[in-house]
Amino acid sequence: MKWRILDANNNTLTLISETAANTGFTLSGANGYNNGVLLLNNACKAMYSNSSLGATGRSLNIDDIEDYMTYNKNSYFDYGKEFSPRYKNYPTIFANELNGAPNGTYGTELDLSEQDEYITGILTGNSSFKGRKTYYYLTMSTSTMNNQTYVDLFSSSTEEWLASRCSYYDDDKAAFDMFFVNGNTVDSRDIYISTNFPYSYSHAIRPIVEIDLTKASVGLTGDGGVDTPYSIEAK
Repeated sequence: MKWRILDANNNTLTLISETAANTGFTLSGANGYNNGVLLLNNACKAMYSNSSLGATGRSLNIDDIEDYMTYNKNSYFDYGKEFSPRYKNYPTIFANELNGAPNGTYGTELDLSEQDEYITGILTGNSSFKGRKTYYYLTMSTSTMNNQTYVDLFSSSTEEWLASRCSYYDDDKAAFDMFFVNGNTVDSRDIYISTNFPYSYSHAIRPIVEIDLTKASVGLTGDGGVDTPYSIEAK
């Protein structure tokens, strides 16, 4: 695996893999939505962490992309709009999300890329079921991003999960999705529909590694290229 430097600040060096880690990580149905964020992050943590370097692996998520966006997601069609569909089944985690209110009261715990424990199950909202649309579509380009690394890295057509949930709706149903990247396009996959209909998809993983620079030193004797890369060693 080869790595590119994304950022370095606050004693943290952030790396992103130059290519996807694999092509077959499957998320399916309500429990795929319930646990997609944690499953993706834990897979990357297990494969790419290194305690001697203070290095922690995780999955790329929508927040990483938004950190460098010049595009205003709030301008996307109906972004942030409240919905209340006719069919009201929902994955359990939705009740804890800041944008979910299956029983009339919005959750107070989880943003789109947050989850720290496994959650299972499907529940049914009552007549006050509502939520907010958090899905939007983005093409990463020099006109929508101020980080050329992203524009360069995602020019391939490999479909890769982002460890971030989102939701959208029509009059009848709500869709509970996971964001993914396909080439330079940020989009989402329906994982569960409030009519109690599951979907299943397999995509690759794009790992991020965050290194604690109080525990590791970066050697700059090379030029950071493929033939003479920088070195990272424990202090």
